[in-house]
Amino acid sequence: MKDTAFVQGSPVLARTANLDVSGGINTRLLVWNVAWESFKERPVLGWGIGSFSYAYAKHFDPRLLDRDPWFDRVHNIVLDWMIFGGAIGLLLYLALLLSPIYAAVRPAPTARGPTFSIPEQALLIALLVAYVVHNLVIFDVLVSYLFFAVVLAIVHSRASSPWIRLEALSFPAARVELVFAPLIVLVSAVAIYSVNVPHQIAARELSAASSAGFDPLLQYTLFDQALNRNGLDRELIVKQLVIANFAVAQNPDIPAPVRNDFFQRAEAELEAIMARKPGDARLHTIAAEFYRVYDQLDQSAYHIEAAIALAPRHQLVLTARATLLALQGDRGAANETLRDAHLLDPEQYEPLRDYITDLLEIGMVRLAETEIDRASEAFLTRFAQEIYPVDLLIQYESNRTLAKLFEYRVAALPDNAEGWISLSALYLQDGDVEMSIDALERAIGAIPSIRPVLECFIGNIRAGRDPEQGCT
Repeated sequence: MKDTAFVQGSPVLARTANLDVSGGINTRLLVWNVAWESFKERPVLGWGIGSFSYAYAKHFDPRLLDRDPWFDRVHNIVLDWMIFGGAIGLLLYLALLLSPIYAAVRPAPTARGPTFSIPEQALLIALLVAYVVHNLVIFDVLVSYLFFAVVLAIVHSRASSPWIRLEALSFPAARVELVFAPLIVLVSAVAIYSVNVPHQIAARELSAASSAGFDPLLQYTLFDQALNRNGLDRELIVKQLVIANFAVAQNPDIPAPVRNDFFQRAEAELEAIMARKPGDARLHTIAAEFYRVYDQLDQSAYHIEAAIALAPRHQLVLTARATLLALQGDRGAANETLRDAHLLDPEQYEPLRDYITDLLEIGMVRLAETEIDRASEAFLTRFAQEIYPVDLLIQYESNRTLAKLFEYRVAALPDNAEGWISLSALYLQDGDVEMSIDALERAIGAIPSIRPVLECFIGNIRAGRDPEQGCT
C-alpha cells in the first residue's frame, strides 16, 4: 500500500511510508544484547539507577561504534529495570505496572458498586498496554511519567478505600480561596521558573560559547556564566568546555593567561564530575584527551589506562591510547593498538582508516596497500575522499593504489574535473596509456563542457607528448 499513488502523492504520507527504521531497530538489538550480558553479570540487584553507561562501556559491542559509542539508556523499559535493579527491581516495577490493572478489574472493595465499568476497564488496560509498547523501544521521559502517574491516580481515586481521618478534615472556603489557592499558584510559578528558565538561559549561553571560538575571552566568559547557572546538564557544559580547550591549547595566538584560565576551569570541573561519577570510562577518555593536548602525558596515560580497564573493547579508547603511545615515541605499540581496534569489528570505517594512515606514517607502505586492496567498496568510497592518507600515498608514489582510490573518487564525484585528470595522470605514470586515455574519455562523458581540453590531452598522450602541452 505504501507504493500506491495516493500515499506517494502525499508529502506527509510518503515521508512516513518511506521511513527506513531497520538501522534503528538493528542498533536497539545490539544495545539490548549488551544490556542482557550486563544483567547476567549482576542478575539480582543490578547495577544501580542510571548506571547503564557503566555496563555499556564494560560490555561494549564494537559494532556500535558508528551508531552511538556511549549509550546511557537501554531504550527498553524492561531491560532498563533489569540493569537498574536486577531481577528484584524488575519484579517491583512489574508489580507497579500490573497493580492498576488488578485494581481496575477486581470487585469493588465497598458496596458502592463496580470500581470501573467494562468500557472503562478496556480503556485503562489499552492505555497501559500502549504505554508499555511505547517503552519497549524507548525510555521514560517527563511526559510519559506524567501520563503513567495520571493513570495511577485515576485508578487509585476509584479503587482505594477512603482514609477516614483525611476525609474528616475540612477547611473554610474563605481560607482555601485566600490562602491555599494563592500559595499553590505561587509555589507552582516558582517551581516552573526554577526548573525551566535557568536551563534555557544556560542552553543559550552554551550555544553562544560553542560558536564563539573567534573570541576566546568571550567564550570563556560564556562558559563561566553557563556553569554558574547550575541549570543545564552540567556534564554537557563541561564536555563542551573541554572540547573548546582542544582548540585553545593548540592556538599560539591566544595569550597564556587565557589558556591557563581555560585549562584550570576545565580541569576543576572535570575532576568534580569524575568525583561524582567514579569509574566512568567516557569521562576518563575525555580527561585523557584533555591532558594530552596540554602535553601532560603522565596524567593522560593514567586516565587512558583507567578507561581501558573499564571499556576494554571500545575502539575510541584504544585509539586514544594509540595516539598517546605515538606521542611517547612508541610507534610500534601504537600501530598494534590501532590494529587491535580495527580487528574488533573490521567493518568499522574509522579504525581501519586510522590503522592504514598510521601504517603509511611509519613507512609500512606495502602493508597499507594490502589493507586497501582487501577493504570493502563502502570503505574505499569514503577513504578515497580523505586528504591526508592520499597525500601520503602520493609521496610514496603508490600509483596503482592511488589509481584504485581515484576510481572511487570520480565515481562519487563525477563532475570533479581535477579528479578525472589526476586519475588519468596516475595511469600514465604507471605506464598504462590505454587506461589513461580511457579515464579522459569517461571524463568527457561526465563533464562535456571540458571536452576540447581533454581531447587535447588525449591527442598529446597518443603522440607521446606531455598531456598538457598546448592545451591550456
